[in-house]
Amino acid sequence: MAALSELDCARFGSRVAKAAPESEAEWRDALDFCARQGVELLIARIDSARSVLAQRMESDGARLADVLLQFRCAHLTDAPPVRTGGFRIRACLPLEADRVRELARACFRGYASHYHADPRLERDACDEVYADWAYRACSDRKVAEEVLLAEENAQLLGFAALRLAGTQAEGSLFGVAPGARGRGIQRALLAEFLAWAARRGAASATYQTQLGNVAAQKTVVRAGFEPDRSFLTFHLWIVPRSED
Repeated sequence: MAALSELDCARFGSRVAKAAPESEAEWRDALDFCARQGVELLIARIDSARSVLAQRMESDGARLADVLLQFRCAHLTDAPPVRTGGFRIRACLPLEADRVRELARACFRGYASHYHADPRLERDACDEVYADWAYRACSDRKVAEEVLLAEENAQLLGFAALRLAGTQAEGSLFGVAPGARGRGIQRALLAEFLAWAARRGAASATYQTQLGNVAAQKTVVRAGFEPDRSFLTFHLWIVPRSED
């Protein structure tokens, strides 16, 4: 079922819709929705196993914008993680949302997301997708139930936005400051995420990252996650935009 993305509409100045079709019929329904609603950009994400659907979408003009990998950990423990490195992990306070937004802005500047892969989308606006997401994670429990922060000497080094969907815990957004990478902060955030999931009674925990983010993939595997699923994200511009 397609739906307008109010955030993306406001951010990019175009009518943007999102869909997750599971069949060619659902893809056609999404296109019909876009025609009725005057949508300019349709962002559609599908399971990578649906190759026939992917080919149908490409024949209709959709372009592959990214490949997303999902990892899952089913061995959860609430044992306190052992950490070294001088930083600590703590819960974010609502009044720190602005600080987390600035941290996310630095973490994701130029990140190879499906937004950045689309040359028709303004670069700074693409960067703001993740900064805004991090901000809303701190202030809206519909976006995240918990945000963890890595901190050292009152400086924020990393964050993790977490939520529970049924019996599955989701690490929806992680970021580590460019100057703090290589210190084990991502691994520490993942360990705290698994402990949080165990305390919440989750059956498993998932983490998603881009195909090209090999460093993150290595870290999550070392933390006990295994490859689970993969997804393809397509962009379809229905009304051509001028290339000024």
